[in-house]
Amino acid sequence: MPVKMLKKMAKSLTANIGLKLLAVLFAVIIWIVVVNIQNPQTTVSFTTTATIINSEIITDRNQVFEVKDNTDVIKFEVTGPRTIVKGMTASDFSVIADMDNFIWNNGVVAVTVSPLKYKNDVTIKVINPNIKIIVEELVTRQFAVVTSATGTPKTGYAEGDVTCYPGTVTITGPASLMESLDKVIATIDIDGMYDDRTQSIRPQLFNVDGEKIESKNITIEPSLVEVTAVILETKVVPVVIDYFGDVMDGYALDSLSVLPQMVTIKGKRKDLQDIVKIELPAEILDLSNKNATYELPVNLEDYLPEGVWLVDPDQSNCVIRAEIAQKITKTIEIPVSYITLFNLGDDLTLEYRQTTVTVTVSGSERVVSNLDSGDFMLSLDLEGISVGPFSLKPTCRPIEGVTDIEVSVVTGVIRTLNTPDDEDE
Repeated sequence: MPVKMLKKMAKSLTANIGLKLLAVLFAVIIWIVVVNIQNPQTTVSFTTTATIINSEIITDRNQVFEVKDNTDVIKFEVTGPRTIVKGMTASDFSVIADMDNFIWNNGVVAVTVSPLKYKNDVTIKVINPNIKIIVEELVTRQFAVVTSATGTPKTGYAEGDVTCYPGTVTITGPASLMESLDKVIATIDIDGMYDDRTQSIRPQLFNVDGEKIESKNITIEPSLVEVTAVILETKVVPVVIDYFGDVMDGYALDSLSVLPQMVTIKGKRKDLQDIVKIELPAEILDLSNKNATYELPVNLEDYLPEGVWLVDPDQSNCVIRAEIAQKITKTIEIPVSYITLFNLGDDLTLEYRQTTVTVTVSGSERVVSNLDSGDFMLSLDLEGISVGPFSLKPTCRPIEGVTDIEVSVVTGVIRTLNTPDDEDE
């Protein structure tokens, strides 16, 4: 009985075998179609930076390498089922450039991209499979550090000396960059400062065009320097000048001026506190026998006290100007009421016997020609003068541009208060 059943089953299975195999194949095709409709093959692009390994093959030769034109940024395409590929990121792949495979004569190293998961489900196509590498010798040089400051100190203060320690650094880098290296600068920020400041600063590198040089292949030893900025107080003071020598006969000094008239100086408080002016010595300006306007350039910094500097170095270009013009003489009548009295006792009174006093002046034409009575300040000092008649010459205050002033005698009488007029003599 069992034998008959087995034969019957075998006959049933083998009957129409072609149609049955065709049915199975058709079912598989249907399944594949359904799967691809519901989860089709998809391609996604990724971009990431390659990891370079075994770089010691170059560095052990006292050489350094640099990636050219950002070719280590690798683009690749991943193809696989949509449900898998759409969920992947660049971090799901190993992107490696092994320097053991570096082709020295071409300067390239191949990149290998491998999935970290779904290895059997995805395929990868690398768009740019090679990294371009530049290899250079390492060069070491010493440079002096140039110091500078940025920012503006607090109002009333100014930048003083800026120094650093150590004053030199040792720099190692690719030969091409080292050849273009021109300056090493350490800059300290002094914005708003009112006292000395010290900071640890990493020096910056610049080429001959003033462009900053930056490279991970450059090392600076020491990497930090101590930069100290001295902050000084400021003060505004006038510049004054005198002269020696007499101008040519018939001429007079019209005016004497100096530019700049005011300068801002800087220094420590103890060095500034007693300075009220910058005085240029008379011996530098000789007007002997001069008969025309004369200018003398002076370096103002040569006459600053020790420990004092100009805030603006451009102000050191000082010019002294002596304007010299022909001399003229002029006589002016001044009312005696313009005379100021000194040392007249409280119990005394003074009466003049004239209404005006004559003043004869000589000096530059520009000044003298424009003088009138209101420009003169006359005074009488009556110290020791007794009651009775007097004859005195008033004193006149000097006038710039006037070389000679001659005042005539003034007469009058001094009485005690309430003394009759006929008792004066």
